[in-house]
Amino acid sequence: MDSVKILGLVAGTLTTIAFVPQVVKTYQSRSAKSLSLGMFLIFCTGTSCWLLYGLLVNDLPVIAANSVTLVLSLVIIFFKFRFKDYDAIAQQSSVLHSSFSRSVSIVMC
Repeated sequence: MDSVKILGLVAGTLTTIAFVPQVVKTYQSRSAKSLSLGMFLIFCTGTSCWLLYGLLVNDLPVIAANSVTLVLSLVIIFFKFRFKDYDAIAQQSSVLHSSFSRSVSIVMC
């Protein structure tokens, strides 16, 4: 394997694993509220185009990096829809807690 292919594989690996912390954080927090759905949809479209390009020119680094990146991005989009209810419940809980705290403060005065 030549040094250019190795450079491509290293670059693809680094940019791909950059998505892993976001996937883990979104899963652990059960919230994707602050993530832009539009950005991830456009990103997935671009990544799909890069993947298709890699397949057409038979370029392993492009194929490998964009295959994994596309899967990770689609997982984030899945979480965006999956955790929508959790975000709404958390927001309602926060409002209720805030209202309860104010009520307790008024009663104590």
